Amino acid sequence: MQRYILTLVATTGILGSFGGGCTTRTPSAAHTTASAQAPEASSRRQISEEERQKYYRDFGSVTWRVDDKGTLAEARIETAKVLLDALPEGFPVSRIVINNVTSGTTLFTEDLDSDFPLSMYTRNANGDAYDELILALSAGASANQLRILSVSATNVRELLAVQYRIEATLLDLDGRGMSVLVTPGFDRPYTTTLYVLKGDRFEPVGTASREKVVAAINRQFDSAAKPPPKGKR
Repeated sequence: MQRYILTLVATTGILGSFGGGCTTRTPSAAHTTASAQAPEASSRRQISEEERQKYYRDFGSVTWRVDDKGTLAEARIETAKVLLDALPEGFPVSRIVINNVTSGTTLFTEDLDSDFPLSMYTRNANGDAYDELILALSAGASANQLRILSVSATNVRELLAVQYRIEATLLDLDGRGMSVLVTPGFDRPYTTTLYVLKGDRFEPVGTASREKVVAAINRQFDSAAKPPPKGKR
């Protein structure tokens, strides 16, 4: 249903809000697009199994195929199960681990100093035959973060990392991969930025007033939301 609605949004001209007078810009440091480099691996000391059992719980995991050879990858997130002040000094709040299940090798680990996981799933974000890993993280009241990671049999590349307070939504606008609408909420009046995949990274292509974007969406559903006239049910 969500994909249908958002495709309808795209085909009925709502994205015209991002054309013409829209401002194309590079986001500020508060919500920048990460390069398509591999995220920096963790350099902390190893946490023992006893410490892991004491301080952490499994948030969840997802396994998916990443190439035409049938290679399986697994992403797993552990997060603190104790109050933050009960964590030993230097221990992360959460940890992301991505493994090549087929070869039994670890591709990537990252310690998160202040982020808790909100969701983790896979979706084909770049229009090829294989899914990317989608992560939503929260640093509490300060901001959330949407990340899109491309995982192969041998490496992990970050296609997008963007912070927001209001919302970040993946859209399939043309059947060739995802676009992302982000309302950061760091500015007033609120604006919404459209990100699309350019080469091997998501880049901002335009910014529009969030009020205009919401109004355009609502117009598409006004007739459906109104009760039918009497006698025409």
